Amino acid sequence: MATTNYIENMKRTLTIVILLFCFIGVNAQRLGKINERLENLEKNRKIDKTIIDINLSGKKFVWVKNINKVVYKNVINFSDDNKITLIELTDDKQTDAKTSKLYTGDAIKRDYHISVRADKLEGKILDLPYTINFILQKREGVLCLVNISNNDIWIDIDSSKKH
Repeated sequence: MATTNYIENMKRTLTIVILLFCFIGVNAQRLGKINERLENLEKNRKIDKTIIDINLSGKKFVWVKNINKVVYKNVINFSDDNKITLIELTDDKQTDAKTSKLYTGDAIKRDYHISVRADKLEGKILDLPYTINFILQKREGVLCLVNISNNDIWIDIDSSKKH
């Protein structure tokens, strides 16, 4: 009877050890996938310290989106004295309608944070300025502005031509 209890205890112990190793192995695989995803996120969100000193004067950034045969294209042009020009173009392929809006305003750059405030629409002062907040980044060697509110990526026209 003593040997039967001993065998039963050994079976339970062995079963627990096997289950424990299986559990650790499965979690290790999940942990590897989680680490891979975190590394990808970190790579995309990484802030390059060298971009803090970049002068935006003369730079143009473009954002293009195609939704249901309507092409939206926005261009921000940074000029001297922190002035900006924002052009919104809409091209509806179904109705062949094209519209454009021309905003002017200013921008503030603090390190890699950029705030754009367009207070005039085609020369007329807006009651509520059109504002966009960006984070300046370099992705695969291309200078980008990432819109903080919706993660839209605006690409520098000059640096995208080089790649």
